Amino acid sequence: MKKHILESRIAALEAMSNERDRRYDDVAVEKEKAMNFAREAMNYRLAGMNEFRESLRDQSSHFLTVKEHLLYIDKMDEKLKPVLTYITQQSGGPRAITTQMLIGWAGTIILILAFWFAYGNHMMNTATAPVSIIQPIK
Repeated sequence: MKKHILESRIAALEAMSNERDRRYDDVAVEKEKAMNFAREAMNYRLAGMNEFRESLRDQSSHFLTVKEHLLYIDKMDEKLKPVLTYITQQSGGPRAITTQMLIGWAGTIILILAFWFAYGNHMMNTATAPVSIIQPIK
């Protein structure tokens, strides 16, 4: 009787051990699948990053460097020097532009003052009749 009980317990323990081994194997297989999936996802991401880096490298090879830009600006300054000299000579030089501006501002101020003195009383004192520019024929 005891032998039969021991054998049944040993069989139950073996069955339980086999079940655990099977579960551990299943977990190991699932871990391997997850690792493969993660590895593929990482490879895909890295490939995309490499493509992006390559496109940036290609794009930056077409950019103008600071040194090239400064050379270009110097060349353009040399080409535009005769044009700027001509314009300065035709306008009377830089001081002539300032003089023209001062004359324009002075004329504007004089015009504003003339209107103020001519029509200022009428606007300030509405009780007086407006001054007629056109005089009636007598």
